[in-house]
Amino acid sequence: MNRNRIKKYSHKINLPLSKIRNFINRSEFSKKTFNDIKNIILVLFLVFLFLIIWVNRVKLYPENTLIWLKDKIYSTIASGEGFPCEIEGEKISAENFKISNNNIIALSDNSLNIINCFGNVVRKEKHNFSNPCLKSGDVRNIIYDRGGKNFRIESLSQNLYSGKCEKNIIACAVSDSGTFAIVHQSASHLAETRIYNKKGKEKYSFSFSENYISDITLNSAGTEAAVCGIAAENGNISSSLYILDFNSSEPKLQFDLKDNTVTRLEYLSGENILALGDKYMSFINLKSKNITNYSYGNKILKFYDFNKNEGICCCFSSSINESGNDEIVMIGITGEEIFKIQTSETLSGISHRGSKTAAITPHKIILYNFSGKTEGFIRTKNHAKKIILLPHSHACLLGAGKADKVKLSHLEKIIN
Repeated sequence: MNRNRIKKYSHKINLPLSKIRNFINRSEFSKKTFNDIKNIILVLFLVFLFLIIWVNRVKLYPENTLIWLKDKIYSTIASGEGFPCEIEGEKISAENFKISNNNIIALSDNSLNIINCFGNVVRKEKHNFSNPCLKSGDVRNIIYDRGGKNFRIESLSQNLYSGKCEKNIIACAVSDSGTFAIVHQSASHLAETRIYNKKGKEKYSFSFSENYISDITLNSAGTEAAVCGIAAENGNISSSLYILDFNSSEPKLQFDLKDNTVTRLEYLSGENILALGDKYMSFINLKSKNITNYSYGNKILKFYDFNKNEGICCCFSSSINESGNDEIVMIGITGEEIFKIQTSETLSGISHRGSKTAAITPHKIILYNFSGKTEGFIRTKNHAKKIILLPHSHACLLGAGKADKVKLSHLEKIIN
């Protein structure tokens, strides 16, 4: 707006020329400030979107997206009578009962059962495994016969690959990229690890001559594996953790965990690995090579609930046969103790999600908040042996041959 027009309008509205100029300047400043704020918000949104895509880049592979879409369709159109839902088979262990994308995966002694969030059956597939084991991921799951030779890779809606080893299987793992690992017995070594691409073509192998292998796990991208072996040393059992880079013939890293029998490995976020043993658990940072051990003291680790982004929620007991006084401990991904809950209960299962922790006894579900305080409980008719917390204040229960879903509301209060 030029000087003559400003003078013209100032005479019409009877205002001093200086005030008109100040008003125009303020308006232009406000408009510029608004545009700057809008641009900052847009940049922050794009950065946030990039980070989300980068973190989930493996899951967004075209093949993974197609698998996810097919799983979603099958899950949506599944029919049934809802919860409680029968699980085909006579026996199912708590370790073979998992949740994947809000669907239940239950591997019983004779079949693989996939159940959607409404309690309807998506799939039921028979198997002939003598000792069935399940390891689940975000997209793919691997089931195998420990001590046998057969294994299968499954999505929620279909079988993706089936195979048979020449030697007996010790442990298996599958990554979100489709890479899978088989540890099996060897004629010339104590154990042998073989890595395959998603089509079943071998791309790496490594033999172990000093340790009996107990477990293997893969990172999400399927570019490296963590393998744990045990060996006798001066009359004690010790463990060694190997990091295998598939582009190298020798282990990338090795960590010795003295006087501890490690039987379970898990990749955590932030380049951390969790190694679960009989005397302590180790949190290993692959970048700094720092090891943080969490000792059980004189207690026994009864069971746990693992989450790669939050850590591990554990239940400890003074003795296998002791009743009551179980302890719940939440440990973060770097080994720091987040909270500890001393109970007067004999627990048979726990689950942690976000700010909630749920524990089950033969007759009730007890809910705790993030600070370890008891929020209340719900009475149950049947004895459940596993609980998994779900979104929107729900939980899934594994009972005797059944899966059930409960709403965690209208809690009764526990009076001390």
